[in-house]
Amino acid sequence: MRGSRWVVTSKLFSLVGLWVCPWWTPRGDGLWEVRSRLPTRIARTIFMVRSGTIILLNGFIKKTGTTPKTELDIARRRKHEIEKQSTHRK
Repeated sequence: MRGSRWVVTSKLFSLVGLWVCPWWTPRGDGLWEVRSRLPTRIARTIFMVRSGTIILLNGFIKKTGTTPKTELDIARRRKHEIEKQSTHRK
């Protein structure tokens, strides 16, 4: 998933209780993290919500007990790029 972005409407996630679901964790600066258990490992996806749309910013395989700073930095940089692009379109 590295280097890719997917856009999914938040209506889909509202069906599973996005804001109260234990798999979603706020990471500050408008970023959220969701965890997914795979058969042999745990995956994480960092996303933002903008105008009712969930934008996936970064995904990675979790190898430690904490979210690596480098992965959060990637998501923050991509979030900044998206915000910068939407500012230029106005």
